[in-house]
Amino acid sequence: MRRIRVSRYEAGSRLEAEDWVAEEGLLVLALPQEGERRFVITPEEIRPFVYGHLLGEGFIRAPDDVVSYREELDHGVGIPGEVIRVEVSLRHPPRIRDPAGIVWAACGETAPEPGPDLPVLTPRPLLSVEALLEIPRLAAAEARDFHLTGAYHYAFLFDPALGLLAVAKDIGRHNAMDKAIGKAFLDEADLGNSV
Repeated sequence: MRRIRVSRYEAGSRLEAEDWVAEEGLLVLALPQEGERRFVITPEEIRPFVYGHLLGEGFIRAPDDVVSYREELDHGVGIPGEVIRVEVSLRHPPRIRDPAGIVWAACGETAPEPGPDLPVLTPRPLLSVEALLEIPRLAAAEARDFHLTGAYHYAFLFDPALGLLAVAKDIGRHNAMDKAIGKAFLDEADLGNSV
């Protein structure tokens, strides 16, 4: 997030001012046997994003499944914004999957179908109705940068007692979710008992 000069039009008049804007950049994630994946992302909390994304895709199950992690800023001109390159090596390189995938609406990218080795989850209520209705109030108190810019999505992870395990923001809601999951994952939080 940064402050820039803007022109505002109010009641037919132009007003010069400064305002906060959300930043975006390009993340290029190099995965063994998978090639590169590209994400338009708010260029902060990159490591939690990468770990959350790798966990969500089923490439890792524990933080130490990433045996090497290298992150660097590409100082060339990036569109949009800066370009961050991340290269990882995994303890168990992903199997090459069937190239026919699904199109994710958020990015317009093709992604592989989930593998048959993913466990089937049994839904269970973690929170009472009263606790569930309390989450928007708790979340609103944490969304300060949204109030400044109107441009961020937030993701929150709570424990069953509504303790905040992780919060993350990004210009993309799916990125914010990967960041929040990655933060909690790296902190060894109990993701199976979070909401």
